[in-house]
Amino acid sequence: MSRKTTNLSKSTVKTARNDQLHNSQLNQPKMAQYIGFFAVGYILTSTIFMMIQTQIALNSQLVTVISIIIGTYIAVNKFIKHHKRVLNRDEINRLMLGGVTSVWLLTAIYFFGNMVLII
Repeated sequence: MSRKTTNLSKSTVKTARNDQLHNSQLNQPKMAQYIGFFAVGYILTSTIFMMIQTQIALNSQLVTVISIIIGTYIAVNKFIKHHKRVLNRDEINRLMLGGVTSVWLLTAIYFFGNMVLII
């Protein structure tokens, strides 16, 4: 009788947690699309509040915070509708860093545009 040797490597042992991690790594969604949704929501909200500020004096920090919250809501809502699940920790971090980067980039473009128009 011949004996079969068993393979004891960790890669063949599968658990539900390993399968979930493996599947989530294979199916990583492209976060750039949702950062774009955030940027569009942020720009639209900022534009609306800028038009409102011509009639009513509003605190600029409050307007920025509300714009970021609405932009984030739009991005997360789109993600949940497209993927039928909530964001995991890595996706939250990438969306947060991308959102912060886009806010800083949009602010820099705004100030640069003002500088060019003044000069």
